[in-house]
Amino acid sequence: MQPLEHFEISTATAEEQRALYAEQVKQLYSNALVGLLATAINSLVLVVIQRNVTSRTTLIAWVVLLAIISLLRYGDIRTFWRRSPEASEADHWGRRFIIGLALSGMAWGSSVIFLFPIDSLAHQTFLAFVIGGMVAGAAAAFSSIMKAFLAYSVPALCPIILRFWLLGDEFHLAMGSMALLFGVMMFFIATQINTVRITSVKLRFENSGLVSYLTAEKEKSDKLNEKLLLEIRERERIEKELRKSEGHLRGLSAELLNAQERERKLIAHEIHDSIGASLAATKFKVETALKEMGVDNPQANAALKSIIPIVQETIEEARRIQMSLRPSILDDLGILTTINWFCRNFESTYLDIRIQKEIDLMEDEVPVSLKVVIYRVLQEAMNNIAKHSKANAVFLSLRKSGGSIELAIRDNGLGFDPAEEHSHTGTGRGLGLDSMRERVEFSGGSYLIESKKGAGTAIRAFWLVKNGEPLF
Repeated sequence: MQPLEHFEISTATAEEQRALYAEQVKQLYSNALVGLLATAINSLVLVVIQRNVTSRTTLIAWVVLLAIISLLRYGDIRTFWRRSPEASEADHWGRRFIIGLALSGMAWGSSVIFLFPIDSLAHQTFLAFVIGGMVAGAAAAFSSIMKAFLAYSVPALCPIILRFWLLGDEFHLAMGSMALLFGVMMFFIATQINTVRITSVKLRFENSGLVSYLTAEKEKSDKLNEKLLLEIRERERIEKELRKSEGHLRGLSAELLNAQERERKLIAHEIHDSIGASLAATKFKVETALKEMGVDNPQANAALKSIIPIVQETIEEARRIQMSLRPSILDDLGILTTINWFCRNFESTYLDIRIQKEIDLMEDEVPVSLKVVIYRVLQEAMNNIAKHSKANAVFLSLRKSGGSIELAIRDNGLGFDPAEEHSHTGTGRGLGLDSMRERVEFSGGSYLIESKKGAGTAIRAFWLVKNGEPLF
């Protein structure tokens, strides 16, 4: 039993052969009307030329015979084009066409019997010339199928060859031989034309298959492109929603930071106005009580004196907490004075760290909304330096360049791997870095940190400013 693959290949080959033969038959019918026109013209010319050497009855009989055959062929041609038969019917229609051609060829061959003048060499030559011309036309028109060409040319040409040879003289033998050579040449020419036409049809089929394949692939590609376009549109929609959500989140985060700052400011004011004032009043009353008591009660005097340092330390701690929450100097005197105050306090606390400042802008050039952001970034950065960097020098820069304000803080400490720190956001430094980045970005700025182990750390923040306000 043949394998399934062989059966499929054989079936495909048979279908291709059937389609090829159907196309060859169609070519025969396409050229048939030209052949009929040539038959009509050449037969009339032949009758006119032969009328003086052939009886009228014979001429009329031959013309009627050829006309009947031509009319039958014409009717067959009309039927073929009207029905437009399928490829499976090609064998039937091919046989009908070949039979018609054979009859027509026999009619032309019969002219050698009925129209051949024994006494006129010129008319014999003309008859041979006309038949040869019809055979040459058949080679051009009907060589799509070699059976069709042979069905016409053999019965048309063989009688003239035999008639010349039967006459027996040297001239007629030569004429018969030349007619035979002409027939052989026409056969080879028809074979070449047949090969070219078959190749052309095969190429057309292959191109048709290629076009079908490319069309199918294009349809697939169009579907994929359409699907991809839908995915792109969906992704764009999602990205738009995501950007909208991110913007909303940024707004909420910014509001949260602002709320924290307002809360810090309120608590700082409460500490200053309430707790600070109460502690100051307590200290004053204790000192007043000491003066009024005099030295009569040394034990009570000593107890009150011991309270004064405690109250003073509490006042100082309250002031420190207040300044940490929200230094009043920031609201009263501005960011530049606050930076100078913060650096002095930092250096007095961390004696091994020196700060080099470079401030190149005016107080009114810093938007009010950025002042607290700059202070918090500076506060967090310096806190990280004190805790983690082991640096002994810090460079602080705040300047305006063109339409932007730039804050830069650089130390000469141990440095670190930013990626590693961000992957451990639970650490103190990781939380501080995130806090600085969020504050800068939520205020409309750009945040950049550069660090390498053993090479220190640099933090930069940029804000675009227009008309005294940061651009978001």
